[in-house]
Amino acid sequence: MKTAHLLAGLAALSACPFPAGAASPHSFSGKGALYSEYEYRGLAQTSEDPALQITLDYAHASGFYAGTFLSNVKWLEDTGEVLGIPSDAKVEWDIYGGYKWAFAPGWTADLGALRYEYPSSSGFGTSLGSPETTELYAGVSWGPATLKYSYALSQLFGVPDSEGSDYLEL
Repeated sequence: MKTAHLLAGLAALSACPFPAGAASPHSFSGKGALYSEYEYRGLAQTSEDPALQITLDYAHASGFYAGTFLSNVKWLEDTGEVLGIPSDAKVEWDIYGGYKWAFAPGWTADLGALRYEYPSSSGFGTSLGSPETTELYAGVSWGPATLKYSYALSQLFGVPDSEGSDYLEL
């Protein structure tokens, strides 16, 4: 009988309206995924091996956002083998942030910066440029379509004389 009274009481409480709390201007999201291969801008990053990736994002209602992305990579190890540079750099760690806002119904603009880090890749700095790369980007979206322009402030992924490289994606 006590169980029936307890269940009846809980049912009555669940039917009572409670005032909703104020919506927070902060949001956090994350994703973990396993992919058959990691490709970026049409280039294989894991040499046809699987990739485990983690993304963590923060966004504020004002439009400010920041986040990080982690993935295993193999291209630095492969490049090191070809050039005779020992490398145990097996991780890509990206850090990004920016500001996104709506400027017309259905349209958004996005300005930000992105830093690609490759821990344990210091050996590349002596023979090649550092693979660490910093980019600025600007994008505009309408519905499901996005046009984004990226500009490298540093050498692009260790390619000599590539500072100032740009990339356009739709």
